[in-house]
Amino acid sequence: MIRQIVWVSAAVKPFSTDALLRLLERSRTSNAGRDITGLLLYHEGSFLQFMEGPAEEVEWVFENRIKRDHRHTDITLLYSRDAETRALPDFSMGFINTSDRLLSGLPGFRDFKFTTSGFLPLKDDSRMLAHIVNGFHDGRWHRALNGAAAE
Repeated sequence: MIRQIVWVSAAVKPFSTDALLRLLERSRTSNAGRDITGLLLYHEGSFLQFMEGPAEEVEWVFENRIKRDHRHTDITLLYSRDAETRALPDFSMGFINTSDRLLSGLPGFRDFKFTTSGFLPLKDDSRMLAHIVNGFHDGRWHRALNGAAAE
């Protein structure tokens, strides 16, 4: 059994490309050591992350790394559930740039209209959040990302 969570937050200040690359490099190394997989999205100063792995590891990272990271605020856990299999087993930390054309084709984002507030409106949109989470769970995100990597 593994734990799957989705959270959103607002960056204290916009992340540069270099800052995002440093964040990803450290996160991927740490996640691999903790048997955590998932996907991070960054848009207009906000983050959305889907993270999965052993419950104690996911909870520790969320409580001790993510919630204590001074580079973002308004950290909100949107979703938490136990699952038997991973939705994104091959991504220690997949990353999507929201300006990439791929994002508009991913399940859950076809109808999502980004605003300057980024992902934070998902806190109040249970229908859209369910659509996105279902995209993770049924493997559509994984298939879409693997298909894009092959292009």
